[in-house]
This record gives sequence, structure tokens and C-alpha cells, in this order.
Amino acid sequence: HEEYDTKETNHKQQLRMYVNWTTPIGVIISPSMRKSIFGKIEDRTNKGEYIDKDMTRYTLQMAYQISPQWRVMTEYYN
Repeated sequence: HEEYDTKETNHKQQLRMYVNWTTPIGVIISPSMRKSIFGKIEDRTNKGEYIDKDMTRYTLQMAYQISPQWRVMTEYYN
């Protein structure tokens, strides 16, 4: 498609941090964060317009081991 030929994204270096905590009742809580170190990424649309995007993301995972073979997990992503 010609409309995609002019799209371009310039990524920046990112810092990612993960933490895992197992509660006394066995629920594993895992918050994480992704942050661009040197500012926003630059994204060029198929119309040639430049857009600066903040790629900061936050997640929260919760998991529980229900048997040696099975784990239930949920994730919230923002």
C-alpha cells in the first residue's frame, strides 16, 4: 500500500522496571513501568505529519498458583 510507504517511527531508549511480590496468601503482585529516557518518540504519519508520542506505560499483574501445573493471572495495562 502506498499510504504506508511514508510512515516512520523513531524510537528512543527506554527504561523498564519490574517488581514481584508474593503475598503471605500466595498472590503474586507484579507492578511494572516503561518510560522513555530521552523524551517522546517521533512518529511520522502517512500524510507526512510528525507526532510526538509519550510511550510511558504502567502495568499491574496479579497471579495465583492454583496447582503445580496451573496459574491464574490477570493484568491491568495503562
